[in-house]
Amino acid sequence: MTAARARTALRWTVLRWTIALVVLLVAATVALWPRGPAGVAPPLAGPTAPDLATLRERAALAPCPGTRAAPNAPPGALSAPNAAPGAPAAPSAPNAAPGAPSATNGAFGAAGTDDAAGTAAAGAAGAAGAATPAVTPGGVLAGVSVPCLGDGATVPLGAALAGRDTLLNVWSHTCEPCRDELPALQEYAARPDAVAVLGVQVDGSPQAGLALLTALGVHLPSVTDQDGTLRAALDAPQVLPLSYLVSPDGSVRMVNPPVVFRSADEVATAVRRYRAGA
Repeated sequence: MTAARARTALRWTVLRWTIALVVLLVAATVALWPRGPAGVAPPLAGPTAPDLATLRERAALAPCPGTRAAPNAPPGALSAPNAAPGAPAAPSAPNAAPGAPSATNGAFGAAGTDDAAGTAAAGAAGAAGAATPAVTPGGVLAGVSVPCLGDGATVPLGAALAGRDTLLNVWSHTCEPCRDELPALQEYAARPDAVAVLGVQVDGSPQAGLALLTALGVHLPSVTDQDGTLRAALDAPQVLPLSYLVSPDGSVRMVNPPVVFRSADEVATAVRRYRAGA
């Protein structure tokens, strides 16, 4: 009996020392664990998010209206939206990707032939005086500001698009028909008589939108509408893609019924029809 009691006492002694050692090890680990400035342990390492700046550089989108040329945009690729008609065009980009719009075409730089005509028409209407009804500057787009996809700058759409015809195209990286339409819009925008074209990315992250445009080789200036502010202002239906013609006076008309443009000629035909008041 005495021997059995001795063995039991020894086991309890060993167990107590083992528990004490484990407690000491845990306490030492907690004390030595690296902490941030607020005493919070740093998060565990996870997948690295795509570098937005790198994606923007690869996409090389033309600058949005109302912003200066982005540092990573192709040389000579548009800037101020209110350049006077007939202003000298910026030089073509020697290394721009094939099909990228120049500042003389459907872009927000020097006005192209069609764009100049629209601006001149707006001026003539304003000169008519009291017979012309007053129009709220920016129309339904007044007060709507969205981020530029190409550089993140804020674009006040009502002011940025004032005084010229602009074709707004609403697209998403998950929209299959949009993948067919965006290259057609790019081809149209490169024409000397094209109106300005502005893409509007909805749904998804800027990274997803930039990746799609890069894959398609499309460099159109684009904005993002992640919170739905622009779609709400346009009262846009839940279909994609959508196109709108914004007139120099700020009025907006949807291409209705919505169509998928498969060629630059189809885009040009729709623009002419809506500019003529269809």
